[in-house]
Amino acid sequence: MNTAARLTEEIAKGRLCPGATDLEQWLGAAWIRFPVGGFNLPVLPTFGLKRALVAHDVHHLLLAIPTTLRGEAEIAAWELASGGCGWNVAFWLDRLIVLVLGLLLAPTVTWRGLRRGFGQRNLYGTPIRTILASDTAELCGRMRVSVP
Repeated sequence: MNTAARLTEEIAKGRLCPGATDLEQWLGAAWIRFPVGGFNLPVLPTFGLKRALVAHDVHHLLLAIPTTLRGEAEIAAWELASGGCGWNVAFWLDRLIVLVLGLLLAPTVTWRGLRRGFGQRNLYGTPIRTILASDTAELCGRMRVSVP
């Protein structure tokens, strides 16, 4: 299945991209909304943050990791173990903070994410258009993960 179509489905179900109703709206949004403690914190997507978020959300989809707090800890650990966040300093900082919090609050799933990430590759550094135009099986192959 096409990755853009999968993202569109997940956005429509409300599982990704708070505040967006479809993929085009989310990609064109001037602000990104992060769910924090029951409300959506608006953040200006500067310094490649939108590109990093597309990769991050696709990681959630392809690894079948939920967007819960425990899921965020697991995916942060996986992303760091699978190659880090490229040149995105803000995302490195975010992922490291979430990793530490995950090790304190949800150590089992965080360790699982770390172990799973070694030997695999993430999509940070991959252009958004390439990610969206790719088939999910193709991206899974690139990431060295099994197709969900």
